Amino acid sequence: MLMKMKKQLKNLVRLQISLVGVLKNQYPEVSDWELLLELPKRGTLNCNEEEWEFRRHGRGVCFQQRHGKRMVIDVHRGLNHPEDFDTWRLLQYFEALGLPESEDFWEKQLQELIVVGAVSEHGNTPKLYTLNERSKRINQHNRFYTLHELGRVRT
Repeated sequence: MLMKMKKQLKNLVRLQISLVGVLKNQYPEVSDWELLLELPKRGTLNCNEEEWEFRRHGRGVCFQQRHGKRMVIDVHRGLNHPEDFDTWRLLQYFEALGLPESEDFWEKQLQELIVVGAVSEHGNTPKLYTLNERSKRINQHNRFYTLHELGRVRT
């Protein structure tokens, strides 16, 4: 059960890493990826054979898929660590997959994943998480609601 959630998180992280990587390759003239002052306010890019729009805001970038599910990946902090995620990113990602829930819901799910060692909190930034490559064996009695269990995933 928890492994299904971890698989979805891996998908999110892979996509996020790809989007940030394409963005950095497309704008090699940007010298400061913390402040993003040289990055255009808006633009488009192609990632994994899909067209995405991006919008710079504050110290982050919000990516939105132009077609299909219109998925949103808002890397609103930690752009230099695209392998990390927070509840806001989970909320938007899973909403596009047909599972709208609150940030509190996703925070509780992340806490469950921390307990079994699948996820850890980023040391320097509170409420920013990363997947652990190796996690403890998950007991089948752990209750965790996966996308498939809830039956609300649009395919």
